[in-house]
Amino acid sequence: MCACSLVRLPLLLSIMPAPVLRSMMSKIVLSSEQGAVFACVAFVEMLSIGVGFTVFSSTYASTVSWFPGFSFLLASAIALIPAALIGTRW
Repeated sequence: MCACSLVRLPLLLSIMPAPVLRSMMSKIVLSSEQGAVFACVAFVEMLSIGVGFTVFSSTYASTVSWFPGFSFLLASAIALIPAALIGTRW
């Protein structure tokens, strides 16, 4: 497990902007390791986008015949999980 995921783990469910998170990570690691950290962060971001696109595309394709809005309800339910863990008031 790379250092960027260890730093990101506690803040995974928070509403912290990515530039602030990157600034915190750049202060934690040595200057010689910053390229590896930011490469790891970029990889994780692109991987999550690719996985999310694949999952929601297949979910939409398989549920569009009986409930076209199911993938949007699923996305909102998934978004409620971190909001409930953080304690966001609605």
